[in-house]
Amino acid sequence: FDVDEEGNILYTKEAAHSTERIIHAGGDATGRYMHYFMMVQNMHQLQKNTLVYDLLIEDGRCYGVKASVNYRPTTIYADDVIIASGGIGSLYAYNTNSRTISADIHGICVEKGIELSDMEFMQFHPTVFVDTPYARKLLLTEALRGEGAHVVNDEGNRFLFEYDKRGELASRDIVARGIFDHKRKTGSNAYLDFSMFEEEWFEHRFPNITRTFGALGYHFPKDKVSISPAFHYANGGIKCDTHGCIEGMEGLYVIGEAARTGVHGANRLASNSLLEGMVFAKRAVDHLLSKEKIVIKTPEFEKDYANILHKDNDKTYKHKLRQVMWDDIGIIRTTQGLHEAKNLIYDMKNREIGRLLELRLNTASAIVDAALARKESLGSHYMES
Repeated sequence: FDVDEEGNILYTKEAAHSTERIIHAGGDATGRYMHYFMMVQNMHQLQKNTLVYDLLIEDGRCYGVKASVNYRPTTIYADDVIIASGGIGSLYAYNTNSRTISADIHGICVEKGIELSDMEFMQFHPTVFVDTPYARKLLLTEALRGEGAHVVNDEGNRFLFEYDKRGELASRDIVARGIFDHKRKTGSNAYLDFSMFEEEWFEHRFPNITRTFGALGYHFPKDKVSISPAFHYANGGIKCDTHGCIEGMEGLYVIGEAARTGVHGANRLASNSLLEGMVFAKRAVDHLLSKEKIVIKTPEFEKDYANILHKDNDKTYKHKLRQVMWDDIGIIRTTQGLHEAKNLIYDMKNREIGRLLELRLNTASAIVDAALARKESLGSHYMES
């Protein structure tokens, strides 16, 4: 981790934090550093280019998965399965997630009767560069504001203080909603302003941002950059206990963003997801290894969806789904908008669609139903009257 000249670990503050509590590595590359550290220690085979489209479940036990492996249908049996498939980012028109984070596993869980919990609590990152042609947008880390960057409008005014006395350092939901609302009401753009930083310090502290945006023609910290909120993290997910166990299901665990452990409540604090992923992954594995091994006959699972994963019109429907999720199940929600979204999702589910789109729609239905069930605003779920 990054240290000062005397070898002391450096800490930084992020939004809604009362003190500097976040450690980092490689300036702004903590996740990448930790990923590499763990991968080089993993002596097991990593199966790449694999897309799971069914969980093999019978009588309260999971026996494995069915997946497309290198585009070939493959059945993989296992004593235990750990779901670590991430969140639901690809459901939204604007998101910061990898394109492979598509909510398929959540949709399978809906189909199998496995409970999804707190699905109304979808978190939107306030400062994202969205002027790209791809669904995945470029996140500008919260640590920028923690170090002192400002959010300003076309006139250079720090308008977020109109929404909260903490300004840029209010919680994510308040900052994202403030930017969204200000742009909607005034027509003004919002920008992230770094002009208070020295160039050498900025490049050392945020090397990846400097390099990525330099390739787009920006010269930080001199230039300010246009920003918008975008979907970032699912606080809700597949309900489990603090060992990653799913109630009523043997041989199936869930960890990371896919899981709903409850530790994030309605509105996750920045950087807690990486911490959660590490802590509960270890707890799940410890629990798995401590179990007595029982030899059980594996049933036959003949049903397969490999030939119907995709249908001709799926791309058009996926685009409609992402847009309605952004418009009606996004940062600011209304009862009317949620009902309109529910009707559209229901209509698409009754069309000639592929298996993967059907799974996405299952997850979208779970989100809209949870949002309709919670009448009051709470955390990352905000209802506008």
